[in-house]
Amino acid sequence: MPEIQNGVIEKIQNSKFRGIRLQGNGLWVVVLKVNNKYIRGGTFKDEILAARRYDQLARQHHGEFASLNFEDNHDYDDVNE
Repeated sequence: MPEIQNGVIEKIQNSKFRGIRLQGNGLWVVVLKVNNKYIRGGTFKDEILAARRYDQLARQHHGEFASLNFEDNHDYDDVNE
């Protein structure tokens, strides 16, 4: 389904990872829903780094109940771009 932003209809580019999508400028944006509000986690050139950032935010906000992209227990505190 198309998304309307700034009066322009864009096709949403899906990722195989949870919580990220490809923007028209070629960057992956991270979005997490918390308490019925969306939190942006930044934009990344690399899809995997974006997915790691999503996991970081999910752990931060949902703790042990977070649905993650990666099952490893690495703490990627330095995932920023």
